[in-house]
Amino acid sequence: MDSASYQALLAFNREMKTLDDLYRSAARRCGLGECAFWILYTLRFEKAAFTQSDICEFLLEPKQTVNSALKKLVSAGLLQLSAGTDQRSKQILVTEAGDIFCKTHVDPVLEA
Repeated sequence: MDSASYQALLAFNREMKTLDDLYRSAARRCGLGECAFWILYTLRFEKAAFTQSDICEFLLEPKQTVNSALKKLVSAGLLQLSAGTDQRSKQILVTEAGDIFCKTHVDPVLEA
């Protein structure tokens, strides 16, 4: 790899690390794990219907990680799972409490 390409790659990696740190801090500030924060962020930003499988694919996260985060968000009353075509394809919905939470904690990150 030539020197200019190497320097560009280093700069790119530094910027990605900075962004990761910012999102990690945002998640911590609102009392969520990173995956839980990214799930809410995705549901707010994408405005599309998602199942757990969709979230796994979209966020490139393992099923177990997403499942754990979803359970915490559901038990906190921020999300609910609605019946899909079968037991494995439940749609993820933001609750009224989740909407309020997102307006306070997630939407400002989207706006920034």
